[in-house]
Amino acid sequence: MKHPFALFNLSDIRRLKEAEDPALSAVLQEAKKALDIQVMDESLADASSHGKHDPQHGNYYAASIPFGKYMPYLGFAYHFTGDRVYAEKAKALMLTYAGYNKWRGSGWFAKSELVTAHFCIGMAYGYDMFYDYLTQEEREMIVEHTIAKGIQPTFEDWLLPGERVHAMETMGHNWWIVCISCAALVATVMAGDSAECERYAQMAADTVWDWFEYAGNPLDVAPLNIDNGSDYEGVLYLNFALLEYARFRMAYMSAKGVPPREDRDVLCKCADYFCHTCYPSSAKDPVTIGFGDSYEYVFADSLQYLQDIDSPSLRWYLANCKDQEVNLCNILFPVDPSKPAYPPKERSVLYEKIGWSILRDGFEKDASLLAVKCGDTWGHAHSDPGSFIFMKDGKSLVYDSGTCDYGHPLYVPYYCSSQAHNVLLWNGQGQDVRDVLTHARQRGFLYNLVDEGGIRYLLADATGPMSRYFRKHLRHFLWLDTFLLIYDDVEAYDEGEAEFLIHLTEEGERSFHMLSPCRCEMRTGYKDHAPETEVAYPSYIQATDDTCRVKFVSVVATDPTLVFDFCETEDAIFVSAGDWEVMINKLSDGRIMHRNCIAHMHGYETDAIMLAVCKDRQFVVNGSFVRKDGVSLAESLVRFTGLIGAGN
Repeated sequence: MKHPFALFNLSDIRRLKEAEDPALSAVLQEAKKALDIQVMDESLADASSHGKHDPQHGNYYAASIPFGKYMPYLGFAYHFTGDRVYAEKAKALMLTYAGYNKWRGSGWFAKSELVTAHFCIGMAYGYDMFYDYLTQEEREMIVEHTIAKGIQPTFEDWLLPGERVHAMETMGHNWWIVCISCAALVATVMAGDSAECERYAQMAADTVWDWFEYAGNPLDVAPLNIDNGSDYEGVLYLNFALLEYARFRMAYMSAKGVPPREDRDVLCKCADYFCHTCYPSSAKDPVTIGFGDSYEYVFADSLQYLQDIDSPSLRWYLANCKDQEVNLCNILFPVDPSKPAYPPKERSVLYEKIGWSILRDGFEKDASLLAVKCGDTWGHAHSDPGSFIFMKDGKSLVYDSGTCDYGHPLYVPYYCSSQAHNVLLWNGQGQDVRDVLTHARQRGFLYNLVDEGGIRYLLADATGPMSRYFRKHLRHFLWLDTFLLIYDDVEAYDEGEAEFLIHLTEEGERSFHMLSPCRCEMRTGYKDHAPETEVAYPSYIQATDDTCRVKFVSVVATDPTLVFDFCETEDAIFVSAGDWEVMINKLSDGRIMHRNCIAHMHGYETDAIMLAVCKDRQFVVNGSFVRKDGVSLAESLVRFTGLIGAGN
């Protein structure tokens, strides 16, 4: 009996036999590594019978992860070389794990978890690629036990009425779609031999899209899952979720000829998100803009499975990024060079619902890039309202501290905390540590993205997450030709000290300037994914005035030769550098009610929060009029932000 392969195209494997792809030897070498995988007896996998283990998952992870990861390599090598040693290894793994009593840790409260998903992936690829190598009895045994230990408990926990223990609010992040998709993947592969698997596969196809459309729940403070292709959990976890959906989708399309539903628009936007969060560099591999729990570089391998959506930005991403590990998909699913590949049309983007924004002056290598986060705090999203990253010439100037292994004692106290990010503290205190663990009810927001005429602007409202200290915390980002100006406008409940934290590289130390009079003290932090390595970073401290207000004005210079002049009066702050002068209206900070907060600044009369002028260009932030020497330059009954003369 011939099995219709769902996850590999055997014609592609035959084609590769005649090719001289340099990646082929690395893939085969990876398959040889799979021969060394230890087939773990369940007595070692179960936490109850083995001393060193994860209290939640036991040692089942140590069995399930290599099983899921390496089965595709074993299958490819077997069909490429014909060597039965790969098939024997795969069979031994499948039969052993089918014989387990359960596919979950003893410390897990329900019947299925991520361990279960990894076992399902391994069984899916094994059943698909070694179908004809298994006997009829072995196939029946594997299907029976996969349903009993993988498919059925997953659907009962996550989906089935009368059995379900999870709602989208409890598991609205990556676990829901990952677990459902992995169980659906193996159900789809086995559907030809099991009516029960066919039923489960179709049930998943009918409901999995609910995850993409989940809009959040204000009562539970559960954020939406997908915002215009982005995910509040960040690049790493969107790729994780999308990868498992994409594998299920590929198997389903192989069986049905169509995806589980019409999904092109959303998946194209996800591809755009991966492009926007990718920073091409000539100094090293691309850098990922990954707030929260992520890595300096995350390759979105999920996109390799989605090339049928025919997205030019998806192809641009795959052509400009690479996996740092051996990746079988690189040779099985190459990018079609005859199809157009280019980055998203918008250089700057605001994901308003998750509170992320990325602004850049181009997608070319070594361009300048500003990324800002001011949204939710929960789980993989850290305590970082208003935090930002700045890249230039292929390197970081202002960086995010990153993260570390979740079990490390510094993970929550440092990496998830406000201290690890480029934010403001109050009397040395940041967000409550409970915000990461159980969610901050008050989130931050981003507004007013502008990218026109070489000027970029964004407003971060970080008040919510720090509202036990601040009545107001607005952070303005004004990126002019040769420098980025950051203006923090804060009103506290009481008199005290605000603390401006900034994490800088060596290049950043030469580029960053705190212009406001402050006391500077050095703090101790830790490197990304290296908690054993200490790093120092500056803290700029300023006391409130007698109205409990404090303002920080700082700059990051993209031109290292720039000299900044700073002047502050009772009503205004002036910053000049090169051809630019920025005027900040201190009267516009909310202290004036029922009349307009008009300031006179160097010949200009305006009610704007900020006014930037350079020769024939004027940029206004939240103003209704600008007049110069009695001549009206802009008039509007509604306050606006943008270039004067650009439709205003």
